[in-house]
Amino acid sequence: MNGFALIVFFSFLVSLGLGVHVLFLDRQSVQNRVFFALNMSFAIWSFAVVFFITAPDAAGCLVWDLIASIGYYSFASFVLHFFLVFTGKTGFLHKWWAYVILYAPAVILIAAKVTADPFINGYIRGSNGWMTDIRTESLWFLASVVQYILYCLIGFALCLVKWRQAQSARERKQARIILISGLSAFVIGSASYFMSALWDIDMPDITVVGLILWSAGILYGIQKYKLLVINPKTAAEDILETIMDSVILVDSRGTILHANIGTADLLGHDPDELAGTDLDILFPEDSRVKTDQLMDLLQQGPVRNLQVEFLTSHSLRVPVMVSASECIDNDDDLLGYVIVSKDITKLRDMEKQLKHLAHHDVLTNLPNRLLLNDRLAQAIARAERNKTFFAVALLDLDLFKQVNDVLGHNIGDLLLVEIAKRLTETVRQSDTVVRLGGDEFVILIDALRRPEHYEKVVQKVLERVARPCVIQSHKINVSASIGISIYPTDGHDMESLMKNADLAMYYAKNHGRNQFQSFSTSMSLNAIERVRLEGGLSEALANQELLLLYQPVIDIETENIIGVEALVQWNHPEQGVIAAAKFMQTAEESGLIIPIGEWVLESACRQAGRWQAEGHPDLQLSVNLSLRQFQQKNLCEFILDTLDKTGMAAENLLLEITESTVMSDIDHAIDTITNLYAHEIRFIIDDFGAGYSSLLYFRKLPLYAVKLDRFFTTDIADDPESAAIVSAVIAMAHNMKLKVIAAGIENDRQFEQLCSLDQLLIGSPVCDGAQGHLFSEPVAVAEMESLLLQPSWKQDMF
Repeated sequence: MNGFALIVFFSFLVSLGLGVHVLFLDRQSVQNRVFFALNMSFAIWSFAVVFFITAPDAAGCLVWDLIASIGYYSFASFVLHFFLVFTGKTGFLHKWWAYVILYAPAVILIAAKVTADPFINGYIRGSNGWMTDIRTESLWFLASVVQYILYCLIGFALCLVKWRQAQSARERKQARIILISGLSAFVIGSASYFMSALWDIDMPDITVVGLILWSAGILYGIQKYKLLVINPKTAAEDILETIMDSVILVDSRGTILHANIGTADLLGHDPDELAGTDLDILFPEDSRVKTDQLMDLLQQGPVRNLQVEFLTSHSLRVPVMVSASECIDNDDDLLGYVIVSKDITKLRDMEKQLKHLAHHDVLTNLPNRLLLNDRLAQAIARAERNKTFFAVALLDLDLFKQVNDVLGHNIGDLLLVEIAKRLTETVRQSDTVVRLGGDEFVILIDALRRPEHYEKVVQKVLERVARPCVIQSHKINVSASIGISIYPTDGHDMESLMKNADLAMYYAKNHGRNQFQSFSTSMSLNAIERVRLEGGLSEALANQELLLLYQPVIDIETENIIGVEALVQWNHPEQGVIAAAKFMQTAEESGLIIPIGEWVLESACRQAGRWQAEGHPDLQLSVNLSLRQFQQKNLCEFILDTLDKTGMAAENLLLEITESTVMSDIDHAIDTITNLYAHEIRFIIDDFGAGYSSLLYFRKLPLYAVKLDRFFTTDIADDPESAAIVSAVIAMAHNMKLKVIAAGIENDRQFEQLCSLDQLLIGSPVCDGAQGHLFSEPVAVAEMESLLLQPSWKQDMF
């Protein structure tokens, strides 16, 4: 046997031993079984090549060449099959036709070799043994080369992908060993084949010798990295290295036995350097939990979700959540403990953020109501302990809704942020500024030696808030109304302090705004009265306690009644008759004004319809609409339905609204008034001059008349300046084609002065109508019918 044969025989032994060895390690593994088949094809090939080289004659070469072809042609198929399993592409192997692709070429080539040997000219004895004389122009030869090269390259490509996408260090090392050793064997083996078969070099085909490099590489991988060995221990080690959390194995004394790669990623320590050191190396010196405490806890049972801090290799603290349990062998002997640690830095930061969000306003970053309750509880405890006082200041921005309506909610939000900044910069460091919601803020003015000491702080707040704000080039002027309650004078708990501050704030807002008001018991009594009033008012309609009175409107030129104004009163079963001025604001704020207003309109229209049918066809009916009524989306439909239901003529209905009602939403006012004007329903601006005091605001509105506020007519007989103002206003109204009605005429002197104003305005009477107690107080239906029968208001009507 020559030297080449000995080398090939050695390759046979290596491949045979490696295949058996891997199968022995884990025969249940599909990967190991395919690798065993791969090595068996390699062993058949190399074994037959030994006897081919040393055959006594050409006939012997033919026999052993046929046997070698079985291993050679099947080798490429097993190579690709192995790589598919090794790289996890097993889904492809679940299809029956996959095995046709893998093994059909090998079967065809083997059959062709055995039956016809289509690409062999013969065998040549060289100086080192027998060689094959190949017909390289044969298609069968080309097919065998393509099958061998193609299948091997596909397998190597799959291995390269696995190497680059490996999730653990072990997988990367395994893929690298198989790929590098396989490529080296492929290149060397192929070179040997082409040198002997194609270039007529006097050297037998010893391709199998090159393939021994692959076997050697895999053998090294098995010994070093447990390559192809799938057993519980190896799987556990793989899992340990793929776990992203820190996993540390310690003995019963707390000495570190092993640490995974996750420990290195978390703490920066080299796992090999940690082995043999005490677990205390990971705990800060001031840690409440160290190795001894942890061991004591573990003796009582598993530890779950224990929050501690570990030190990194750079002495930085890392918050971790530790879970640990004991590790025992098959004889229930304690081997040590497994400690799993998870970095909770992000979790802790998220908890802090969530806690902050739960206790702070998102827009202004001020404390919210929840945190205010906590601060109030603390303030109460301090005040009781130190015998001091504190103030709760409830602040509400004045007319903030107009900023949102006119400039938009984005500007409104920016204004709130600016106000919040000003408040925090103005108050003392010991005080707390809270945003309740909307445009409401609370200032907790703490540690007051005397109750009145809050005044300096609140006065500074009012001044600072009232300074102009420039928001995105918009200059905005706002003010604030503040209500104050003092502990313990105005309440001993959070609820009463907040309630009383709220009452005081509304008192400040209703008495001029841009001021502060401290709580008094009279406010509480008024609030109680308001609640009682609201409760009774909700039942007044159902119990038919509301009644309508009518006050006439006089034509100044003819001195006849040209219209009536419907006014509502409440005949309370206990308090008697309550004027509208005492309950209309409560009705407006509670929303009861809607059903009350609907009842007034329908009842008044029905009565006016009767009067018109009874001989007063031109009698005009005036009905007041509140702000909330006017803002109803279905107002037009309701009014038209009411007219249709009651039979009253639309051109005789006058709806009275105030200037502030119109200016609250000018676009809505234009749409509503224009829509009803198209149905001959007319509008009067009531209390003209008490609000914006300019007719220019109403030039776009199809109005019928203005009713002068009684403020102008009260002093008209005694004050020449008041008379001049009234004359000017009336002249302007007439120039705008508006009629003028003077309200609040109480005596003859006022009426005479009003009539004499036509001397200042040449051409026509100064006023179109007048109304007041001089002509008649509001009266019931029967009395109003008597007045309608009189030819003039001057006649003795009673």
